[in-house]
Amino acid sequence: MSDPVAYELEGPVARASDAGSRPRRLPGRAWWRRQFLRLVGLLALLAIWQFGAGHLGDGIVGIPPVTDVISEAAHLISKGFFWEAMWLTVFRGLVGIAAAALVGVALGLLVAQSEATAAALEPILRTLYPVPRVALYPLIGVLLGLGFTSQVTLVFLECLFPFFFMTLGGARQMNRDLLRVVKNAGAGRISLTLVILRASTPAILAALRIVAPIMITLVVAAQMFAGSTDGLGYLILQDASGLEITPIFAIAVLIGLFGFLLDQFAALLTRVLCFWQKDISI
Repeated sequence: MSDPVAYELEGPVARASDAGSRPRRLPGRAWWRRQFLRLVGLLALLAIWQFGAGHLGDGIVGIPPVTDVISEAAHLISKGFFWEAMWLTVFRGLVGIAAAALVGVALGLLVAQSEATAAALEPILRTLYPVPRVALYPLIGVLLGLGFTSQVTLVFLECLFPFFFMTLGGARQMNRDLLRVVKNAGAGRISLTLVILRASTPAILAALRIVAPIMITLVVAAQMFAGSTDGLGYLILQDASGLEITPIFAIAVLIGLFGFLLDQFAALLTRVLCFWQKDISI
């Protein structure tokens, strides 16, 4: 008669033992093909932008050529005021994301382990999820002012729900056999929660990959709405007031590049921390 506990476990526990013994694989054909297609897509976009710029707009506030935008972006990154504005904007976004991750993950784990808490909180959070948080920013500004606190709060509210729902989904999809083994081993509440947290790590990092690139956009939007005197939103407002279109496009391109780097960092973090998962594209 077979041992009822003698089954193959999946996930981090099953693959941790042989993770270090596997030779690190070099990028294969699929990886190089993906990078080539990315490059082709980027070059095609830049070509369409360059040749279409002269035919879009009325000549006063039309779309600038991509060469002018790249030149302006290079000029901006050589200036200290741009990096100061970037740091102020990114720091506020990171504070909001950190707070959202702590609260969202904690709520997700709590709801996943308690039917009473799930019955009480989950319907409320699912009702609030579709509400556009950006539309609430005027109210947030009235309550908290139009500075650091309100901008961090906007990022927090926008990022809270992805962390909560992704954590909850990851916890509910955990291998139940593994969960029973941990309970039978006499694990306490804290140990059990740590096991569920580990199993939910891929979902949590997927939430991070979703929210990280948009955090800077939220802060910039809040800065522009509030008429801030610092941050990237202030730089954009300054250029817009003088109809300086090329610097606005340059800032937008740099924000996009920064968002792409954040996405790649989150993907790399996922590959390192969730080594048992395959096909995590970078």
